[in-house]
Amino acid sequence: MQSRTARLRSLLRRAASQHMDDVLSDEDIVAGVTIVPATMVGWDPYLGSIEAGKWADLLVLEGAGDEPYARLLEAKETAIRAVVIDGRVRLAEVDGLVTYSPLSAEQISIGGKPYVIDLAEAGPSGAGGMTLADAIEHIRFGLSKLPEFEKAGKKELFLAG
Repeated sequence: MQSRTARLRSLLRRAASQHMDDVLSDEDIVAGVTIVPATMVGWDPYLGSIEAGKWADLLVLEGAGDEPYARLLEAKETAIRAVVIDGRVRLAEVDGLVTYSPLSAEQISIGGKPYVIDLAEAGPSGAGGMTLADAIEHIRFGLSKLPEFEKAGKKELFLAG
């Protein structure tokens, strides 16, 4: 039986084939959400690929193999070992190989597997030290107010609540 991810990958390839008379490779699909959009907005000197001097935003998955793009596209959420954003571990397996800050990390479960998530951010920018529950509530509030946000054209509606 074909997994949901593999089925989605097949659908994406079919859609691409219909419009381009060719099939996108797994690498092309990954590039379509990494280096391609970064290049389109002029951010490619800073992000979109793994290179010296670029921001270190990484998704670390379990396992190894010869087809990393296929593994990424077919990975289940429980295959995540860690998420590193700007060189800082933001999500990691509990008792995994990746270290995280026990002072700012909170425990969560993803697919029944224990993880720690670290949203804490010093200073007025970023998540400002909010918990995951607070972040989810802010997102829910903001999404519920989208029509008002669009009508008023103000970001303050998202920050309220």
